[in-house]
Amino acid sequence: MKSLLFAMSFVCAVTDVNAQPPSSVPASRVPASQSGPPLELGALHRAAEAADPRVREVELLQQQWVLRDQNVSVLRRPSLGVESLGQYQSDVPVSPFLSPTGIPLFEAPKATFDSYLRVEQRLFDPTLTPQAALQRAQLAEDQARVHSAVYPIRQQVNDAFFAVAALDQRVGVLTAASAELDARLRETAARVREGTAVPAEAAAIEASLLQRQQEEDELRTNRGAAVTRLSLVVGRPIESTAVPVLPDLSRRLGASPTMIGLLFASFGVTLLTVSLPMGAVSDRIGRRAPMVGGLVALAAATLLFSSAHSLPVLFAARLVQGAADAVTWVVGFAMIADRYDDDERGRVTGIVMSGSSIAIMIGPSIGGWLYELGGIRLPFLFVTGLAIISALSFLLVDVPPVPGTREKAPLFALLRLPAVAACVIAVVAVSSTLSMLEPVLALHLANLAIGPARIGLLFGVAAALNAALHPAFGHLADRWGARRMMLLGLSLSAFALALAGQSWSFASALAFQLPLVATMALMITPSLAYMAEATSLGGARSFGVAYGLYNMAWGAGLLGGPALGGFLFERLGFSRLVFAWAPALLAITWLLAGVQSPASPTEEHV
Repeated sequence: MKSLLFAMSFVCAVTDVNAQPPSSVPASRVPASQSGPPLELGALHRAAEAADPRVREVELLQQQWVLRDQNVSVLRRPSLGVESLGQYQSDVPVSPFLSPTGIPLFEAPKATFDSYLRVEQRLFDPTLTPQAALQRAQLAEDQARVHSAVYPIRQQVNDAFFAVAALDQRVGVLTAASAELDARLRETAARVREGTAVPAEAAAIEASLLQRQQEEDELRTNRGAAVTRLSLVVGRPIESTAVPVLPDLSRRLGASPTMIGLLFASFGVTLLTVSLPMGAVSDRIGRRAPMVGGLVALAAATLLFSSAHSLPVLFAARLVQGAADAVTWVVGFAMIADRYDDDERGRVTGIVMSGSSIAIMIGPSIGGWLYELGGIRLPFLFVTGLAIISALSFLLVDVPPVPGTREKAPLFALLRLPAVAACVIAVVAVSSTLSMLEPVLALHLANLAIGPARIGLLFGVAAALNAALHPAFGHLADRWGARRMMLLGLSLSAFALALAGQSWSFASALAFQLPLVATMALMITPSLAYMAEATSLGGARSFGVAYGLYNMAWGAGLLGGPALGGFLFERLGFSRLVFAWAPALLAITWLLAGVQSPASPTEEHV
């Protein structure tokens, strides 16, 4: 059961990463008057690789291997040999007896010719197979060497491409600001003529306008340099007005930006509305049927994504995906609470969360590889297959029965438990913090001149650290108490968050982000175990409803965190934002520490 839950968390996380609507936002936003031919990242990658002469070396290596393999194959075939020998002797034996005419009876010929035909066939030669294998290994090594040498070109294309895209966005912002200042200048000039404003006010606005225009001209110059660099990398000229774009819903389906935002937000709608009811259903009818139904719905939603050609189909798939995500996570953690006692839940929960972190870490790579291998549909079909296999597995394994009887209104019984309410508040705090960091942290790192590759490396290291720490923190929660570890993680995350705002380079960002990742993991895994512990110690034991409440709290934080974080980031910057956010986490920790809750056997022992 433990390994199956690990696999289920892996499938759900891979689905969350890969089974998103098949779209992405435009890489740049420039005025329509300045738009030029589109630049597609994949086409630029192919053009850059084709322009590199080292790619030809791969073909030559393949041809060399074919010739060498043919040489080895020839040794297995029969061989024919022909030999001829001709001789001429000036002195040959002559018969001592003469004929009546006086001629010797016989005389050996002075010229002789001999010919031989030889056929050879090797019946057994143990060296031929190793020779062929050696040739194949040599080819793979040589091609890998060439591919490794060529691959950095893709990164050079990425750097130049996203530099152009970033400059386009900044030019667009400045253009909009200049248009606003120009309108204000005309309005102020009219007021000056009417005598309701002083000329100094119009002069100040005009100075600001000139400054914006100067910055815009500088950005356009930098953009031209970035386009030139991109053209040098890909080996062909690129127009200065070319716009880097990625396929998006606006182009393919005619969706407005508002519609795209609603599409992505629809996932959270069903996540919030389905979590609690399905948790209650699983408390009453058992865990197997909701879990299997959730995984089947997950497979159906992913399959819809692979064949969606209209917005209504995409909305339906996204809504079903949110509902399936809610069911699988809520029922999955309720299964853990049913099967394991308080002294084991943390360890098992940590293993499941580790599977989720591993999937988030490798999911994009798997999706990208499958996309290159079979197109846009193959990643969705792969995830569909994983979901179906997981559903069949839950039909075969022994799912523990739901213990005890249930209250008619377990939700209100849970909300009356102070420990459960404290856990819900802590979950909202950590989920809003994580969702707040997701958009603004990338912007902060970009402001530090850290490229996309290094930002990706930083997030990859964070995911790997998460996967390693969740089981360890789960074990500590079993030993020292889930509530104690949850509050410790929440308090330490405040200090780690303040430290993260002090980074000034890639090395410092890596060093300061890792403590934040560790403290967040220290809060998340124990909080999952503490929700079941608080529920059981309070006498309700409605684990389905409890984790439905947990999922709703997490979703509420995900909805509010990005909006508040983006609002404060624009006005305070990243460093001031995290310094303002950290005291709030400490205040929440102080308030929750005063909440009275029944002591668990683990905490009494400690």
